[in-house]
Amino acid sequence: MNEELSEAVRRGDIESVTRLLDTQIDINARAKNGDTLLIQACRNKEKEIVELLLTKSADVNGTGSWGFTALIESAIVGSEEITDLLLNVKDINVMKGDDVSLSIERLS
Repeated sequence: MNEELSEAVRRGDIESVTRLLDTQIDINARAKNGDTLLIQACRNKEKEIVELLLTKSADVNGTGSWGFTALIESAIVGSEEITDLLLNVKDINVMKGDDVSLSIERLS
């Protein structure tokens, strides 16, 4: 994944994210830690970036470094707006996250 793009998502810099997405081929590429851009945006409660990534066909069911999907990540950080947004995505698999129990054990 382009580290500049990953950093722009982390900072919540929508202008840079938009510009850099136009040069990126794989919107579902993973950062060094294994997370997708969508998961990063959910973790940072960046609703506008989540919306942008979804319009660019980001994989809503992809899992990150802890086995969490974007939906699970948004719920963990307590972002009701993003959680509601993701629940309304047509192809979301709300049951995805077979590794969640293992991931929770890692957090303990």
